[in-house]
Amino acid sequence: LIQQRRAPPYAVPPHIIPCDGMFQLDVDDDIWQDVGLDDDTLNPPAWLSDDKVRNCIWLQLEVDRCNEEEARLMRERAVLQAWMLVEWDSTQTALNKAGASVCKCSEQYLIISQSQIQ
Repeated sequence: LIQQRRAPPYAVPPHIIPCDGMFQLDVDDDIWQDVGLDDDTLNPPAWLSDDKVRNCIWLQLEVDRCNEEEARLMRERAVLQAWMLVEWDSTQTALNKAGASVCKCSEQYLIISQSQIQ
């Protein structure tokens, strides 16, 4: 109707839907866009009719997901650092309590290991 100039003014043609992959639909596929089906809508909203606006929305959502992921990674890093400090303190405490006996055992182990290598 648009090509024959019999369509209402400001009519928006529907997006072309490829036949291959028709049954592998995603929530963002064009088939869900009901552009031009409502006679009351002469000016569809920009998020529906303007590809630049749709791309900007998609990019903003991507930025939001990246920011959420960065915040999650920062929290995870803080937890790992706190865990490592506790482990380090525990190791240092164990080494201090063990004292010289650990050093003697380590030296003896090194001597045995060296003799096995040669």
